[in-house]
Amino acid sequence: MQARLSASQNGLNVTSAPSQMIEERGFRPTSYFHSLSSAAALTICLVGLSVLAGWTLGLRSLTSVFPGLATMKANTAACFVLASVALWGRAADGVAMARRRLATVCAALVTVIALLTLFEYLGGVNLGIDQILFRDQPEATALSAPGRMAPATAFCFLLLGSGLALLGSRRGPWVAQYLSLGTGLIALLALIGYAYGVQSLYRISPFSSMALHTAASFLVLSAGLFFVRPRDALMAIVTNHGAGGAVTRRLLPATVLVPFTLGWICLAGQRAGLYDTDFGVALFAVSNIVVIGGLTWWLAGRLHRSDVERRRAAEGLRAAHETLEAIVDASPVAIAAVDMGGRVTTWSASAEKMFGWTRDDILGRPLPQAPANEGPGAVEVGAAVLQGALLRNVEATRRRKDGSDIQVSLSAAPLYDAAQRIRGGIAVFADITERRKLEEQVRQSQKLEAVGRLAGGVAHDFNNLLTVIGGCIELTLLRLPPDNTVRKNIEEAGKATRRAAVLTNQLLAFSRKQVLEPKILDLNEIVRGMEKMLARLIGEDVILALSCGERLGRVKADRGQIEQVIMNLAVNARDAMPRGGRLTIETRDAELDAEYAARHAGVRAGPYVMLAVSDTGVGMSPEIQGRIFEPFFTTKEPGKGTGLGLSTVYGIVKQSAGYIYVYSEPGRGTTFKVYLQPTEGPVEVMAEPPSQTAPAGRETILLVEDDALVRDVVQRMLSGFGYTVLEAAGGDEALAICEKYTGSIDLLMTDVVMPKANGRQVAEHAARLRPRLRVLYMSGYTDEAIVKLGMLEPGLFFLHKPFSRDVVGRKVREVIEQRKPHSDAGAA
Repeated sequence: MQARLSASQNGLNVTSAPSQMIEERGFRPTSYFHSLSSAAALTICLVGLSVLAGWTLGLRSLTSVFPGLATMKANTAACFVLASVALWGRAADGVAMARRRLATVCAALVTVIALLTLFEYLGGVNLGIDQILFRDQPEATALSAPGRMAPATAFCFLLLGSGLALLGSRRGPWVAQYLSLGTGLIALLALIGYAYGVQSLYRISPFSSMALHTAASFLVLSAGLFFVRPRDALMAIVTNHGAGGAVTRRLLPATVLVPFTLGWICLAGQRAGLYDTDFGVALFAVSNIVVIGGLTWWLAGRLHRSDVERRRAAEGLRAAHETLEAIVDASPVAIAAVDMGGRVTTWSASAEKMFGWTRDDILGRPLPQAPANEGPGAVEVGAAVLQGALLRNVEATRRRKDGSDIQVSLSAAPLYDAAQRIRGGIAVFADITERRKLEEQVRQSQKLEAVGRLAGGVAHDFNNLLTVIGGCIELTLLRLPPDNTVRKNIEEAGKATRRAAVLTNQLLAFSRKQVLEPKILDLNEIVRGMEKMLARLIGEDVILALSCGERLGRVKADRGQIEQVIMNLAVNARDAMPRGGRLTIETRDAELDAEYAARHAGVRAGPYVMLAVSDTGVGMSPEIQGRIFEPFFTTKEPGKGTGLGLSTVYGIVKQSAGYIYVYSEPGRGTTFKVYLQPTEGPVEVMAEPPSQTAPAGRETILLVEDDALVRDVVQRMLSGFGYTVLEAAGGDEALAICEKYTGSIDLLMTDVVMPKANGRQVAEHAARLRPRLRVLYMSGYTDEAIVKLGMLEPGLFFLHKPFSRDVVGRKVREVIEQRKPHSDAGAA
């Protein structure tokens, strides 16, 4: 994520590339002017070599431009060759060290030759350097021996050589360009002198003259030296992308060539006798005005169009900047940018909402730090990003302005400028606090589900044991006279067995493995019906307040289980208020929206009926709230609680297709909210409790139970009521009895959870053999074979283990005496 953005104190700005405007139009100054410089070096090298060849071969046409004009001296030509090599060695960026050294040596030689020549003129001595190359001139040569170069030529070589030698130093570009500018001016004067016939401009009497092609070569060579560093010193004005550069590039050549050309034309006309001097001067002035005025007008038009384009570009840039700012502010995630010092330069609107700091609070300051030991902090992240690191979806903790912590998913990247240099960093924060809470809810739900499966399995086996223990106790008590000394001990064992059965029932409630008998209920009627009992339960120091909603929706649930939920929550509230307080039970219709459902795992949005139980007690910390529904977890002292009250509530609510949530803070009380799905229909009246006396019977019962101890105890219970009992240890044995037994079988009493075939399957096969057979299921653990979501299917009969002798007698009699027996042993 290399963002082409730069950080500034005023926000996040789009930066233009540092390339010049002329580069944007396809013109690259560095490479272009380096090419010109190399071409100049090559041209002058060829000129110097040609002149040396002319002196060697005696060809005057190579040493002089026109007959009668001054010749280029041999040492002048040699200096041109050396200077062109030096220029070639500098006419590129990043050249090899050997090439730079060659350039320096050649420039130094040019400078030394120029100095020695000037010393000869000033000192009036002859060092013989002019004859080094042609000391032994052949007599057959048409040319006389080369003479000494002109003083102006030597001075120009001194300027050029010095400029080439100093080009690599810190201030070298400035010095070199000024020296080349002086050389070009001297060469231009010489050319004007030849064009206008003014010898004093190219000759200092009584010394030799600067040759015409020498002056032209100096002009080209000085231009080449000027072009070596196109972005530095005076050349920076020429290559500038602004108006100054545009004016210089277009007008400078014209200001040199136009007056030069027009002056020569006017002078030529005067010499030819076409007009007199006054007319020639006037013609020269008018021509300059017309030509330069036209150039100025043309250039003004170009600058105007350029200015219009620039304004359009600026408006586009401003619009792009405003669009970018709008995008940043509209982003649902928080965006922040920092400079190289770690100071905030951009702070989006979402960042203000997420962290609480406004732009005025945070701009120009470091990013807020993370709490200790809570993942990577702002300093560590900033240091890594400013070194070029990329961070993606790193979960960390950050602190809000109010001091609270927020969980974020952090992604960060460095900000680069057009030169690929890191200018800062950008960070994107996504608030994952709610996601973390949902994940924790899911983990807690999965943990409770796993514990529930374990608890259900334990309760199943334990209920079988309690059935045997309780049954044996009851059968034993039937045989003992009232005054027997061991009777009291056996009765106490029976009480302990019943208490153990209550515990297993609580475990089954938590694991959602109990069998519910749902009815259409009115929560207001239940709450008001329990008011007196709850008042006695919570004590006089706790004020009970009821707030029942009007026209409350109906719910479908097991009445006894809902009463247990209210009672357990009331007891929990009482224990949280040891010094008294206020207990409020509230009912009302509620609407859970999509936002609420998104914050609570598993919740579906829609209408619900709410039951809330609130207290003004000690409250709970977040750590305790995360464990309150776990079985056997309690904050009470040892011996003062089993830790199954709230876990029972949790299981009942979940099995009733509802939701329960707790809201609490230490010292501020606690509120439990239960949400149940509403239903239609009239409230079902609770049936009268059955008679406590278990009637006897003479029918035949087929008992199917894989546990031998349980089977024996149940058989003895049934036989005690007068029933004929046929025993089977599994499904195959039971079906064999159905086929072979010649008498009638009035009732199939079968365990649900058995190996090979469960009770439902056994009942279905038995019904094919004996269509009028009634069925009574029994189990200490619910199974999908007879229940769906814990709700008993209509038309089925169920007996929950452990059960007493009287309960078995009444239930068996109830099933046998049904007017309409099962037609298929389990069809609803």
